[in-house]
Amino acid sequence: MYVFYVRTPGSKLCDVGFELFRVATLVGWVEESRQTYTQPKSFIGPVILGTLGGCGGVFMPLSKGLQPLSEGVPYNVESAFLASFLYYIL
Repeated sequence: MYVFYVRTPGSKLCDVGFELFRVATLVGWVEESRQTYTQPKSFIGPVILGTLGGCGGVFMPLSKGLQPLSEGVPYNVESAFLASFLYYIL
């Protein structure tokens, strides 16, 4: 049995706002860490901080630890990693 969700324009607007906030956070963390870690081989810091900044709070509250990763990597984390990697490289 398939369940179809009716998406209202207001919920779509909220989704777009959430994704814009995620991108702004991700870019902010990558740029901040790029300025902090000035060595030429400092690749891991900006990518990891960008991933954590752009994952959309999947690890909140912090008492959950890595429990969200027990069933596989969520889309938020995958997309944040790819976006921060590409933003740092390009």
